[in-house]
Amino acid sequence: MQEWGLDFKITSPNYYTPKYSGPPKFSMPIISSKTQNSTNESIEAIIIGLDVQSGDKILAIGGSGDQAFAMIGKGAIITTVDSDEDQLNFMFRRLNQIQNGDYEKFMSNREWKGIRNQPYFSESFFQNIHSNTNNISIIQGNIFEIAEKNESQFDKVYLSNAPTYEIGFPHYQEVRKRIARGATGLKIGGLLYFSENYGWAISSQEFVREGLNFLKKESQRARKLETENKSNFGWIPYVFKKGETEL
Repeated sequence: MQEWGLDFKITSPNYYTPKYSGPPKFSMPIISSKTQNSTNESIEAIIIGLDVQSGDKILAIGGSGDQAFAMIGKGAIITTVDSDEDQLNFMFRRLNQIQNGDYEKFMSNREWKGIRNQPYFSESFFQNIHSNTNNISIIQGNIFEIAEKNESQFDKVYLSNAPTYEIGFPHYQEVRKRIARGATGLKIGGLLYFSENYGWAISSQEFVREGLNFLKKESQRARKLETENKSNFGWIPYVFKKGETEL
């Protein structure tokens, strides 16, 4: 695990929380041609689908950091993970902008301005994010490995499209395996949220053997919120609960 200019402290077995200590110690442009600088998912769908509450411990994929920053704005405690150096650099710079209270810089370079995520990045909600920067840990790594090393540590897990990322259609079982690995980090009763937009037609019944049960109402509500985006990217969210009967 690379430390990116952070000091680490052990908070529980195999669980490391980075303490932010300034910009990362490497030289890199703020935004490269491949940097994802904002999410094109509906943050409202994610927040409502996961029922994000103050004090929730959440493991989340990194990317632009939009989702994780919105979650700390709700008072959740976030461990966000990415393997890409450009994305880590971008998230750390945005975290620095939040800590400095620089709303204009935080909101600059956002690509998907048509997405209905404005309430989570309004100037008033930015103050919530600013007040909770101690609630976020940014880690370089593989989110599935982090989940496995921190078994039953999290109330919620947000995977975005990580389970289907760079996987061809014939490899559905690898998608199922990745989701199951991500769920390892969940406490019993915890929620897992992921999205796909390639028409995988994922069978929720296949996850029962992994101790995951599909939450139909929550998934349908999240899907409805996705379709209400001004720019609809066809995301299909799935919400599962660990170790509970199907609802």
